[in-house]
Amino acid sequence: SSAASDVYKRQVLNDKNISRRHLSVCEKGGRVYVKDLGSTNGTFVNEIRLCRDKYWPFAGGDILRLGSREYNVQISLI
Repeated sequence: SSAASDVYKRQVLNDKNISRRHLSVCEKGGRVYVKDLGSTNGTFVNEIRLCRDKYWPFAGGDILRLGSREYNVQISLI
């Protein structure tokens, strides 16, 4: 587990509007994808609510919203 993901986990778990298992993030073929894991308040990319258990392409500069929190995510694949 990276230091960045550890910080992210701690921050997210302190928000009552974000589910304990809220979303999944993966990389495949140089692209990043996010998937809602059946969260109560939803996962949104650029204000589009994601379908449960379906990966959605995600790019740097997209706005990720979990519950009531918005994140402007920058992606760097090494």
